[in-house]
Amino acid sequence: MGNGNVSLVLITQTSDALEESIRSRCVKIRMSRLTAKELPELVQRACKLKAVPYDPEYVKILNRGDVRTPRSVLNFVDAVSLGVDPMQAVIAQR
Repeated sequence: MGNGNVSLVLITQTSDALEESIRSRCVKIRMSRLTAKELPELVQRACKLKAVPYDPEYVKILNRGDVRTPRSVLNFVDAVSLGVDPMQAVIAQR
């Protein structure tokens, strides 16, 4: 049916209201700006999810572009997984 290139994002302020069967399959991501410590952790997790080899240069590119929200990071890694040049991928997130 699917090709594995779909990510579903559920946004809620009350995650406890979701059924346990859904919550157990979810990863909580805060949507505000990431700290310097959180940015590389999220980039690594997103790379693993999208089967993209992690490159520490991605974090440097995101920092230079001031791209520090979880959604932008996920979009960046998604674009890189589709073959977009990382510098172009970060420009698209501004």
